[in-house]
Amino acid sequence: MAGQIRYPIETQGVIIANVGDVVYVPKNTFHAPRWWGDGPSCRLAMNGFPGLAHLFEPK
Repeated sequence: MAGQIRYPIETQGVIIANVGDVVYVPKNTFHAPRWWGDGPSCRLAMNGFPGLAHLFEPK
């Protein structure tokens, strides 16, 4: 990954993640990651809770 990502996380405050950092957001907690810093950034987002998509249409 590259650069920095700014994570404002409900009840946790703001975390600035650097290359190699892992940011855990508790289940059902609002968060809004965005690029941060002077250069480009890239992150890998994973959902550790099967069946808990961010946005989905019920079937």
